[in-house]
Amino acid sequence: MRLVGISVLALMFLVGTAASAHAECQPAVVPIGDPVLVQSVTERLTANGVATAATAGCPAVRVHLEQRGQQVHLRVADGYQRNSERDVRDVATAAALIESWTLQEIDEGSLPQLADTPIAAPVVAAVPRRASRTSIGLSSRAAVATDGAAWLGGAAGGCLRLQWTCVGALGSVLANTSTTQDATRGTHRSYEIDLIATLDVPRSVGSFVLSPGIGAGYGYQSFSQQHTDIQMRPMSVQLSLHALRASAHVSLSRSFGLVAVFVELFADASPLRTAISADPAGSPRARAGFSLGLRFEAP
Repeated sequence: MRLVGISVLALMFLVGTAASAHAECQPAVVPIGDPVLVQSVTERLTANGVATAATAGCPAVRVHLEQRGQQVHLRVADGYQRNSERDVRDVATAAALIESWTLQEIDEGSLPQLADTPIAAPVVAAVPRRASRTSIGLSSRAAVATDGAAWLGGAAGGCLRLQWTCVGALGSVLANTSTTQDATRGTHRSYEIDLIATLDVPRSVGSFVLSPGIGAGYGYQSFSQQHTDIQMRPMSVQLSLHALRASAHVSLSRSFGLVAVFVELFADASPLRTAISADPAGSPRARAGFSLGLRFEAP
């Protein structure tokens, strides 16, 4: 009887000692697997006071980390060798879930049920649309000149981002859609070619990019006149002028991957130009119009 009593007391002492040691155990996890993931998870757990090395006599969660596409795969085993697996979106979510497993094991000696573990959806910050570094664009153009004539054509240009500005060039071809015919001047048609250096200041406005800018360059305008002479014989006269072109514009674009749709308002004028004495009224000094086109952008 005395021997039995001593055995019971010894057993009670051992149980009490184990319970006391278990109560003093701190949350611990041993991460293995992908070195980059292991390092990131270890740093996060350590910052939250979770040990990343096993302590003798204390339970520890062992987790294998693996990158699978855009997700992090966890394979977890607790101190009682019970296993669970889970895919999460990122390292922050993985570290939070692993920490909850270590606390659950210390308190209750078991892993939490995966089905009951809430995974917070990652917060995605709204990123404003950044203006592209470089772009090449094509557009159609329509304008009305100071003499009331309508001009139609197209343009092509490019732009290179330099700090807060975008420096580029634009080439355009416009044709006068109006024809003038009277007894003195006959039938009159014209077209214009412009080569302009541009300077823009692109700014993000939500998911759009607003780009005000200015330009200056060379303009060539050709006039073709057909009429009859005094003897009623057909006669054709070709005239041309050269001009310094100055312009101002503002565009609004919306990007869809590498392609952006844009609309632009513009106005241009010829502060300096050669004179055409034969037809001074046929060369308007200024125009205003709009463009609609596509830009191909590089990041």
